[in-house]
Amino acid sequence: GQLSLSGRPLPLHDARLSDLKRYEIMIPEHMKTETQDQGMRSLLKPDRQGTLIEVLFSKEHTGTWDTLSDGVAVWRASFRVPGASSVNLVFSPYQVNKGVRTYVYDKYQKTVLGAFSDANNKPFSKLATAGVPGDEIVVEVQVPTYLESAGAINISGIGCDLAPGFQSESAYDEWYGRSGSCNVDINCIKDSIVQRVKNAVVRIMFNGSERCTGTLVNNTREDGTSYVLTAEHCINREDVANGAVFYFDYESPSCSGSDGSVQKTLSGATIKATGDKLDFTL
Repeated sequence: GQLSLSGRPLPLHDARLSDLKRYEIMIPEHMKTETQDQGMRSLLKPDRQGTLIEVLFSKEHTGTWDTLSDGVAVWRASFRVPGASSVNLVFSPYQVNKGVRTYVYDKYQKTVLGAFSDANNKPFSKLATAGVPGDEIVVEVQVPTYLESAGAINISGIGCDLAPGFQSESAYDEWYGRSGSCNVDINCIKDSIVQRVKNAVVRIMFNGSERCTGTLVNNTREDGTSYVLTAEHCINREDVANGAVFYFDYESPSCSGSDGSVQKTLSGATIKATGDKLDFTL
């Protein structure tokens, strides 16, 4: 899954911290209209029921900074998108110093992603997170006392899903229960070959809330290089690949069963090849 460290963010209402500063992000009307039109064509690929809002929030000019008694500096900020059923963040740049911990979570801290660290630094300096349920997302950065700064970390995009919320209180994933009648749970198929190759399937979220699938493929060296094959009509630009989130092993545990875990994700990729005639992207 996503490279992350153990640990938890600080309590939401910790007496040592300033009141959480909240920012409300309004979706432009033309984006809402486009999303609604795309939602009407939900049987077409890719599945678009959300949007990515370009923003620029820096730790220097956004949120609040606090210093704990042990010298740890903490930066927090909250972003609310009215009408969203889930929200995710795109950090760009994201190049943090060793020892820094970054968390994102919902306003109840029921869903917590991270801690992200310098292990998540990439050559293209971008980190996209999976979504958290609800219309509000909180980011928290913890900087140990021996560091002068966290490094480079800005929020450049806020992705949101505008489709109806969770279909079930027991669901972990906001899209659980939305599939068409032709989509059969993988564990309804007992064929041993199918049960083996299912592990190659990944779900890809990009541009805030658009979704496609891809397939893990090996190369002729069979050395396990992490290649994913998907469609050109899903991803055909480097910046989109850089900000994509890949979900692994998402499945209902039984035929027509409950929702499965969405904790196994990796963020960011680079395009090796793409073409519209064969409709592929590697």
